[in-house]
Amino acid sequence: MTGVVPRARAASISSAANSRQEIPASKNVGNIPPNRDWFMLLAHGVWGVAAPVAVEEHTGRSDRTCRDWTSGRTEPPAHVVAILLRSREGYLVLRHIMAIDPPTWWIVLQAEIELARLAKMFIAKADALTWPASSK
Repeated sequence: MTGVVPRARAASISSAANSRQEIPASKNVGNIPPNRDWFMLLAHGVWGVAAPVAVEEHTGRSDRTCRDWTSGRTEPPAHVVAILLRSREGYLVLRHIMAIDPPTWWIVLQAEIELARLAKMFIAKADALTWPASSK
């Protein structure tokens, strides 16, 4: 019997579909922008008016598709976001994703990165100073 799903299998498929708890587009958690808008804001925040071209360059997708994503007409699939995270601007992409309602661990990580940058700058300036030789 081709094309017929056994009754028990059909019941399990129906039960699995009903058990999924999807959040409607209008019920975002936290301060996350509505679907599609988040990517438009991210892309223009990282690349400005060159966002469609930059996304096309990184993903290899068509110009039209990238313009749809960066204008908020459609939302890109998750693998596109993964590609952008692995790009040379990946850190900026991640910062834009995490900027809206950031969790505590992200705030701590950013503080640690800034402290490391300041320590490196301090050490470089200290090394540049010439100390007088001690007299014996």
